[in-house]
Amino acid sequence: MLNILRLFLSIPLGLIVMSAFVWVVELIGHKYFPVGAEMEAATALMMKQDPSAREAMTAALPSVPLEAFVVLLVAWTAGGLTGGWIAARVTPILKVPAALSIGFLNALFVALNFWMIPHPSWMIIPGLALPIIASFIGGRAAKG
Repeated sequence: MLNILRLFLSIPLGLIVMSAFVWVVELIGHKYFPVGAEMEAATALMMKQDPSAREAMTAALPSVPLEAFVVLLVAWTAGGLTGGWIAARVTPILKVPAALSIGFLNALFVALNFWMIPHPSWMIIPGLALPIIASFIGGRAAKG
């Protein structure tokens, strides 16, 4: 019974750790590589649910430094790695599948991010693949 409980708790705990790591890395990245006033203004429009927000964000994309986008990829990857590792450590069985579930959920959140907020097209494949690969690595590391 305890094993089943740990299996079911592994996913929520992995998601919490994944989210925390993504948030912290993005916060640090935003401090060192700010997106600029134009993107900040577009983000403010988005928060107000202004219909012109998407166009403003698309127009602001060229002004965002490359490093800010790289930080996003690092954040999503770190989230997949740490969340996958935690999920695999908590569950007594199905360690790699538990870790991979974190990676796939992370990729789903990234896909939703791509859908809601314009990003450069070069980010799509690594943005979706890296969290899954990282969660697999985290699951394998926790297994041993």
